[in-house]
Amino acid sequence: MGYKLKQWTMTNNCFFVLFIFILFFNQSFAQSSKIPGERIIGPANIRDTINGRVLFTLDDNISVECTEGKNNWHIVALDVRITPEELKNFKIAKGKTLLGIKGEKVGITINETPLWRSDENNGIRTGFIRGYTFKENIKPESIIENVLNKIIIEKGNEIFLNDLKGLIDSFQLKKYYNSSKTFEREWYDYGDNLIEDISPRDRITLIIENERLIGVVHSHQLNLKNMKTYELIRGHKFTPVANLTQEKIDMIVKERIKWYNSID
Repeated sequence: MGYKLKQWTMTNNCFFVLFIFILFFNQSFAQSSKIPGERIIGPANIRDTINGRVLFTLDDNISVECTEGKNNWHIVALDVRITPEELKNFKIAKGKTLLGIKGEKVGITINETPLWRSDENNGIRTGFIRGYTFKENIKPESIIENVLNKIIIEKGNEIFLNDLKGLIDSFQLKKYYNSSKTFEREWYDYGDNLIEDISPRDRITLIIENERLIGVVHSHQLNLKNMKTYELIRGHKFTPVANLTQEKIDMIVKERIKWYNSID
């Protein structure tokens, strides 16, 4: 009887440990999936130009800054830890293990890799490295436009704030509230990256009115064939999602252009 009780206790302890491990793994995965930025399908080659020489490789699921794809290629970039010597030479030697800001391994240099800029945060010196990678090396579900497209195609022009909670949370959109005599709206902003512009603006802004998505401001392409898109300035566009009057559309377009003209 004592042996059976001991065996039962050990078995249940094993199940408990396994349960805790699974719970911890799921929580860790959920937390890591909430880091904004495109994710690598790795190991992935990062090249100095399209079909060019491989500069470095990145491990699976590494988060990167990423430009919109052109001719099936993206420019990707990230910050890695660097030594004083690498800062002095402004490059990382061949065969160096690349460490992220938190000290985690993110990849390895295959050839000498130049730095594009350097920074220091809490005493940690980092360098910004970049290059080209093929579109198949980017996880489609980590591209915010893909996720938003899917929601709009599924929901049509009746999209409410609750339908967007997962997207807002996963991509960590910032909330702004705007109020005037003509409108009261919430904006949910997803910022662009530093690869092509040292003063990045919004990549996507969700315009919410009365808990409902009425339109999207975007700098990357949204593949919504049945919805009309209006050109703004500086590469931005506005796509109404709800059924808006032309007067209201014109007002939003005018407001956004005025706002872009007011910033760097």
